[in-house]
Amino acid sequence: MGIRNVLRRWLGVPSDAEIREIVLREIDADAVWIESAGAETFAAQRQRRAARRESGITWGKRENTRG
Repeated sequence: MGIRNVLRRWLGVPSDAEIREIVLREIDADAVWIESAGAETFAAQRQRRAARRESGITWGKRENTRG
């Protein structure tokens, strides 16, 4: 088995543990990408915050500090 491991390292073939690590890293990356794919853009976040601010001011739950 020693020669096998030396050859694998020399050829750049990952070990079983390295393959497992690579697969788990890819699964995590896919999960993050899928969760962020439906995320709001910056412009949509800004509009949502502005709407919440205006409704808070209208309903008296927030003070209008901008004017």
